[in-house]
Amino acid sequence: MHNYSNYDDALFPYLYPPLWAWIASLLGDISFATIERAATLINAALISGCVFLGYRITRAPVNLLGFSAITLPILYLTPIGALAMFENQPQILVCFLLLLTVERLRAGGEITAGVVLALAAAIKIYPALFAFLFLAARNYRAFSSFAIVGGALGLFSIVVAGWPLHQEFIASAKSASATVLISDINFNIQASIAQLFASDRFIEVTMTGGADIAGKFVTWHVLAKGAVWQTLGALSMLIAVALLSMMVRKGNQTQRFEILWPLAFLIIPMLGPFGWSYYYIAVVVLIPVLLRYFPLHVCTAIFAGLFVLMSFPMQKVYMTYLHESAAYQLICTALLLLLAIPFMSELRSKPEK
Repeated sequence: MHNYSNYDDALFPYLYPPLWAWIASLLGDISFATIERAATLINAALISGCVFLGYRITRAPVNLLGFSAITLPILYLTPIGALAMFENQPQILVCFLLLLTVERLRAGGEITAGVVLALAAAIKIYPALFAFLFLAARNYRAFSSFAIVGGALGLFSIVVAGWPLHQEFIASAKSASATVLISDINFNIQASIAQLFASDRFIEVTMTGGADIAGKFVTWHVLAKGAVWQTLGALSMLIAVALLSMMVRKGNQTQRFEILWPLAFLIIPMLGPFGWSYYYIAVVVLIPVLLRYFPLHVCTAIFAGLFVLMSFPMQKVYMTYLHESAAYQLICTALLLLLAIPFMSELRSKPEK
């Protein structure tokens, strides 16, 4: 394969709808270095924007400076934000759009919320699942604008990129969903299950161009899912969306924005084919809302636990003392799942505002 950009570093594969391949083609005359510098600046601004949107959504009992002091260290000193910045991940934009969706919804801008969610779903497919929460909360204008704009973007993508490329994209998406990828940064239940119960069937892939950790080469593993596994995975997602929708329907406005949207941002990536660390940016910038529900020492323990146990130095510790192929993945996935507990515990106790 020819290297037209003279780029010589790690490469990371992305799977995005063909519309973005067409848009990227318009930038073909711009050097990779220029795009990288611009993307880094934009993504840094977007992460700061995510923190600000989290502050507006949660209305946590702390000022913006304190809110930032809680969220930014967790973002930038763990793979959740740091890896996203290193890879210049478009997922940063997706998380920003998801948070903007909720912020606009809480501010009463249903039509804008639907449009923004449609843009997020046009970049990554999974945000479309959150549209069911619009229906559950009877935000019909939000759902209608999502459907109209999403449909228009889909048609535009077919027009500019062609149907064959969309067929290839669909085939690639099906192939990806039929595979479990076990990596230190894939915080995902299916990856954890594979580690615990099917490690003897892994195919190992060694990362090239990266430094070793604790004297070991960085690797990841892949495993093909059988038909039963694929069916159970799809059912678990459908059940999760149905339960979230039911809770949104029964919940009051405060519960929806302070408890259920954060839970949705946590649970859906957990149950999907992939839950890369940066998918949880939207979760981290919402956790200061727990200060409204729990004593300061309890919240401090939660925030500090996430910060310390998910920090990069702990990856080396886990690889040194634990034998699982991606022990860091198991622990970080468990930590994020435990984060659901304080949110769930408050579902019945928060009064309407």
